[in-house]
Amino acid sequence: MKKASLNVEKHPKLVQSHGSDNYELGDIEANKCIRKKKGPRQEEGPIDAGSSYAQKLKKPKQAKSEEEFFIHEACKKELRDEVCEAMSQWMCDASIPFDAVNYASFKTMMDSMGKCGVCIKPPSYCEMWGPLLSKEANDMVDLIDSSKEDWARYGCSLRVDECMYQNERTIVNFLVSSPKGTHFLQSVDASDLSKCGEAMFHLIDSFIERIGETKVIQVVTDDATSNVLAGKLLEEKRPHLCWTPCAGHCINLMLKDIVKLPEFVRTLKRAMRLNAYVYYRPFLTNLLKRHCGKTTLVRGGVTRFATIYLTLWRIHKLKNKLRQMFLSDDWRNSKWKKERVGKKLSRTVWFHWFWNNVVYMLRIFRPLVRVLRLVSSDKKPAMGYIFEAMDHAKEAIATAFDGKEERYKEIIKIIDDRWRSHVNSPLHAAGYYLNPEFFYSQDKTKPKYEEILIGFYQTLEKLVPSDEQNKILEQLPLYQNAERLFGQQIVIWQRNIMSPVSWWSLFGASAPNLQRFAIKVLSLTCSASGFQPDWSIFEHLHYKKRNSLAQKRLNTSVFVKYNHMLRRRYDARDHIDPISYGYIDDNNEWLTGTMDVECDDDEDKIMPDDDLTLDVGIESENEEVEEFGEEEDENDALVAALEDDYSEEEGSEDSFVLSDFDD
Repeated sequence: MKKASLNVEKHPKLVQSHGSDNYELGDIEANKCIRKKKGPRQEEGPIDAGSSYAQKLKKPKQAKSEEEFFIHEACKKELRDEVCEAMSQWMCDASIPFDAVNYASFKTMMDSMGKCGVCIKPPSYCEMWGPLLSKEANDMVDLIDSSKEDWARYGCSLRVDECMYQNERTIVNFLVSSPKGTHFLQSVDASDLSKCGEAMFHLIDSFIERIGETKVIQVVTDDATSNVLAGKLLEEKRPHLCWTPCAGHCINLMLKDIVKLPEFVRTLKRAMRLNAYVYYRPFLTNLLKRHCGKTTLVRGGVTRFATIYLTLWRIHKLKNKLRQMFLSDDWRNSKWKKERVGKKLSRTVWFHWFWNNVVYMLRIFRPLVRVLRLVSSDKKPAMGYIFEAMDHAKEAIATAFDGKEERYKEIIKIIDDRWRSHVNSPLHAAGYYLNPEFFYSQDKTKPKYEEILIGFYQTLEKLVPSDEQNKILEQLPLYQNAERLFGQQIVIWQRNIMSPVSWWSLFGASAPNLQRFAIKVLSLTCSASGFQPDWSIFEHLHYKKRNSLAQKRLNTSVFVKYNHMLRRRYDARDHIDPISYGYIDDNNEWLTGTMDVECDDDEDKIMPDDDLTLDVGIESENEEVEEFGEEEDENDALVAALEDDYSEEEGSEDSFVLSDFDD
């Protein structure tokens, strides 16, 4: 490391006079180089305890003088600045993302380097690729092995996460989930297998054998035709195994069908064009930042429809600030104000139909996105909540429209059709039955209770051997009637507080066989995807033109990297939004502005805890029937009329109580 040189002229306080002595920085640095020779240390015996020599040894060191302390701190600052500058240069040269400094491993690395001092010898390329990478891989294998005890006791889920690229290459990642977290096993190029159900069956079955047949309770995939066939073949070969379609994928299909409705297509197209128009013009981007604090209106999500929801939420939150931006002198005096497209797109923020449709979409999207957030989270397994969550989502949509069935009937039909044909599983009913938060509060006279009971007994028959089924049935009345430990007041209080898995672990001792079965079911996941990884890593991993040694090293590197990502996500499960994704691809429809075809005076509240309100106002029934059909003079007249109605009070920032949706 280059030795720091401190400029004394820039620090006049470093030269001080104290009596007849002058303290110069050069003198102090020279004195630091002088090492005093120390003789052999003599041990102090009992007879020396009271001697003056012993008292000198025990005497604490005197505090540094003010001058020495100031010099020391100044040197430390310059040394740190030099280190930070060198580190920044290295990260730029190596294309390392700057958010890497937020990783806990970065702090560990810096602390270790500090302990070594200036004499540290950096690792070589061969060391990094060889023994150090192997050690990291072995440590990760040991971490996975530590979870295998839970796999054997409570079972695990095999997650089959599939992604297809534009070149029609299909990559499948295999992950294992248990109460101790999710672990990555291997990535497979399944381009030649993904369209064939039998081929996918053999591929998935090989990983079940690798993990252990008795340990895998559930296999979760998306509901592609080949995966549906593979799931049926797996259940035929292994009767104790459950194949479950990914709940997150099913919810995305619901949102996909909803977005295709004509009124939503029109609104999304206008919002995307507005954002793209601003995004590709630096002047407008800076104007947006000054007025709204954002350089783009887009907020990325893990899926296309999560992005749509999060972005519409941000646009709605910034509604009044956007209006202020298009009323500002900067916009009025800009050349973009005079352009035909600029005039027409700026009109978007003034049309009531646009804001009302945004609120309408948020009313429908929000309950479904809550379910998507639930199944994508590592905070608690979703199996005990998914059944109730879907029912609650439909009830929330109905409540949002004051029970006016004609306004939401079509939406509920889309949800029911997708859920019943894709995901509805006995496992979900069993999870609901074993969740004390719902079991003790449900109305057992409703037809829904019979459906739950049927699902519970089907799951019990499938997952548990017949001899143990009898033991569970004998212990079941203790749970149903809240007897013995289940009836203790402290246990009752914790029903709605603790997660179901923790509740059964602590309070299920009165029914040990039922306890083990409950933890086994409630620990299962409902999603096939671990989280949103950088799929380009895996595309590069399966690049064919590479020698076998380099391929082996890359496989090991990806294994370590992905498992570290999963571990960081699991450790931060209480603080992250599982559906939010910071990266936005440049080809995203919100940035290109081209939508993918696949895709009275009282406030009208959505829900008691919500602040989404309709944008009420006077508007013509024929207002903007066509996308860009109005004349320019009509546009100017409309904006001028709206400006008169627009007050500073209305321009204040909206108040939102839902912190989980804040940026």
